[in-house]
Formats: sequence, structure tokens, C-alpha cells
Amino acid sequence: MKHCFDNLACGRHRDSARSGAPGCRCDSALSGAPGCRRGLAAIAALLLIFPAGARAQDTFSLWSYLTFNTNVGERCYATLRIEDRTDDLTMIRPIFGVRITPWLKTDIALDQIWKHNGSPAFQQILLSCTGTLKSGQLSASVRERYICSFKLMGDDFTIDLPGIYGPAESPASSAPTGYYSIGDGDYFTIGHILRSKLTVSYTADDGVCKPYLAVEVFSWDRWQKTRYYVGSDFKVSDQCTLSPFYMYLTFADKSYGQHTLGFGLQYKF
Repeated sequence: MKHCFDNLACGRHRDSARSGAPGCRCDSALSGAPGCRRGLAAIAALLLIFPAGARAQDTFSLWSYLTFNTNVGERCYATLRIEDRTDDLTMIRPIFGVRITPWLKTDIALDQIWKHNGSPAFQQILLSCTGTLKSGQLSASVRERYICSFKLMGDDFTIDLPGIYGPAESPASSAPTGYYSIGDGDYFTIGHILRSKLTVSYTADDGVCKPYLAVEVFSWDRWQKTRYYVGSDFKVSDQCTLSPFYMYLTFADKSYGQHTLGFGLQYKF
């Protein structure tokens, strides 16, 4: 991890970066290599287009995440993701995956989620399958992700499952629809959701900059919400990648959307 931030500072690595030595790529990423310039120009244009349809009542949020990635043997991998959303929740997600073929992978994950509004923590199991096609510097991937969430509700709690059932409030004593009693005034519910995500990305000539566009649809028995992304991955070193992005979120049951600025740091062992 220290090597990553040393590269960010770029103090003693600048000379080696300019001379083409492996390791630090900060100078090539930030000095405007042709591939990066084109990628950044496209991102800037899209950032102007996306908010053009913004509504006055739209909300704003900041998301940040940190991931640790490592290979487990030749075909398996493990990831730990820690994420915070200023408007909503804090989450920890361990992931274990298998690369079935060079273009197909699958993984299983478990979320532990703490809501900022004080409602009880809950868990989610995630099953994902991702297929990727590449042609030169362009790539397109489709990810299907099934989520099964478990939430407990007691006498002092109310329902709050945005994005799964939509916001609602009911006293536990009334045994709300979809909740099951486990005794002593406690109830649990199980939610299901399918997330379908399409991502198109371009890798710059120097391999440092990888801008992308993505759209993700949440549904189960009905459409629930859609996320639109524009962002880029910047490879700072062989171990570290910076991932800033912008996302616009639309809801099926709300007349307004949400603007989100996000920043990720990915670290590879």
C-alpha cells in the first residue's frame, strides 16, 4: 500500500517514469498521453451532457470505496470491498470468484450493510456472472447479478429497504406484508433483485487510462431504478488504480433523480 501512495506523490519516481522504467505511471497518466487526452475529453463532454436533464429537486451524493484484490491460484480470485455512501449506507463486501474462461467469470459475495438512518444492519448474498468481449482497445461486458437480502425487524424498528421494496414504514406489531415472525416481536423479510449492467470501455495506448460508459437496470417483478455511469480507471502503478466516476440514478417511483460523484481506490496484491 505504501508503494501506491509513494507513486501518487511521485517524488522519487518521476525520473524513472520519464525514462520508461516500469512501476510508476503517474507522469504518463497526468501529463496527457494521447490516449488519456482523448479519454478525458470524452468524459468531460459526457459530464456536461448527463446533468443537462437534471431537475431542480434532484438530490446529490458522494460515494467512495476501497478494494483489495488478489489471485487465488490460476483461475480464482478474492476481493474485499469497503464502501461508504454519504446519503445512505456503509458496506463491507467480501467476494470470491472463478474465471471460467478468458471471457467469462462468476463470483459470490456477502454484504454486511449499516444504514445511516439508524435502522438495523442487514445482509445480502450476491451471485454474479460477467461476460466480456474485446476488440482491440474496445471492450464490452454484460454482468447479471442476483441479490437476495435478509432484513430483521423488531418492535423498535420500521421498514426501510429503498431499491428493493421502496421506502415504507410499518410498526412491527402489525406483521407487515412480506415479513415473517420469528417470535418475541421480531420479524424478518427476504428481498430479491436482479441487476443487469452493460459496460463499454476503451483502453488508451499506454494502458494507463481506461474511460468507460455503463448503464445498470434494477428489476425483479418490475423495473425499480436505473444507474447511468461515466468514469475512468487510471493505473497509477502495477498495484494501484484510481477510479473516479459520475453516476445519475433514476427511480421508478420518484419524480426526481440523484447525482453521485464517486471515487475508488483499487489495490492489487
